[in-house]
Amino acid sequence: MTPITPTATESAGPVPSENSGDPCAVLDKMQASLSTAVVDLIANPDLATAFETEFDNQVALLNDLVSSLQGDSAEQQQLQVDLDAALLAKDEALNKFNEAQEAESALSQALGMADAALSARDAVTSAQRVLDAVGNQLTCDQP
Repeated sequence: MTPITPTATESAGPVPSENSGDPCAVLDKMQASLSTAVVDLIANPDLATAFETEFDNQVALLNDLVSSLQGDSAEQQQLQVDLDAALLAKDEALNKFNEAQEAESALSQALGMADAALSARDAVTSAQRVLDAVGNQLTCDQP
């Protein structure tokens, strides 16, 4: 496998910035990272491992945020269900992505990549629901 080189849209980890103390700015950066993850994966198949690592890191941070929220435990349980769904969809996307890369025909590869992209989008959508809920609790402005 080709070594993975981070792209401009990937984060290599926490990067301090002028907004690092603003929880809403952090949520916005997480949103942007999740939004570009699928595009990066499809554009560069060698980024599958980087996609998985970045996504897992984002979900771990979201899990910590959900655990620290004050309020209704039923809401926290729903957010945890959404995080679990995000991880399952991510695993499904990566499996489909790997199968597509091994397909023998170009048509099968293209269809497999499209199916993998849909699963990756589902993973990101589940994670974004949690980001939105956390943003609402923090009273962040939603786009």
